[in-house]
Amino acid sequence: MAQSINKHDQQLQLIKQQYNSQAVISDAEAKLAESGINAAQNVYQSAILDWVDDVTMGMDTEEQEEGGGNGSGNSGHAELAPEAVTSSGDNNGRVVTKRDIIRGEIVELWLAYANLNRRANLFKSATEVYEQATNCAVAGPVGKIWMEYARFLEERGRPRTAQKIFLRALVGEGGSGPRVEDDTERDSLWNEFLRMMQNLRKNPNLSMEDLKRAVEQEHGAPSSFAGTIPFVAEDPAVGDKNKSDASKRTGDRPAKRSRWDQPGKAPETEKVSAINIDT
Repeated sequence: MAQSINKHDQQLQLIKQQYNSQAVISDAEAKLAESGINAAQNVYQSAILDWVDDVTMGMDTEEQEEGGGNGSGNSGHAELAPEAVTSSGDNNGRVVTKRDIIRGEIVELWLAYANLNRRANLFKSATEVYEQATNCAVAGPVGKIWMEYARFLEERGRPRTAQKIFLRALVGEGGSGPRVEDDTERDSLWNEFLRMMQNLRKNPNLSMEDLKRAVEQEHGAPSSFAGTIPFVAEDPAVGDKNKSDASKRTGDRPAKRSRWDQPGKAPETEKVSAINIDT
């Protein structure tokens, strides 16, 4: 038994070494300093695409091979038995799988990628990254992605759009059900949604029961939800708020696209360089 636990611990360490989001973030920061923001963006895009492929395409085959007694595999990745194993690093003592570990690291990459664009005042690109993350088959069901996305929109003076993000995460669209899978994460999103609504209405007495009742009544038509719990007016010039010297930058490039984009949407164009980025 002790040998089995030790083997699992070794496997977990190998996986954490291979899928290390902090190492990718450090690499992106080095590329930013050396070659500019486009190079840093490419670091994130490459790692995210590779790791998502490992989860969605490679791991089923790998687990089948492991389950069949063939531990050799052909992916070159650290092997972990397909059954759940206890992670000593989990604060709740719950069991985690290889997928869980890699998913957590992918989430960190998406958020760091969005933050890179935010620091460069490339807010359209940051919004695009968050949207891609919510559509990611691996990271999309994770509450942290939706929480950070909604907070970003609220900070940008876009409460109506932030509201739609909360609704997509918590009740879904077109009867699809909640996008966020974990009950605890949904509870955190509900609490954050309530906080935002209390602030917008300047009514700290607004209760969770009131909010959930309004959502239940209107979730089939989220656009009309604002009529039940009114929002403050959204700044029509929000797209120009906090605009940096991006207009002075040179080198037009299409905003980065990915497999998570919605089809038929024309790419935006921004002028970018490495100047005037907060580090």
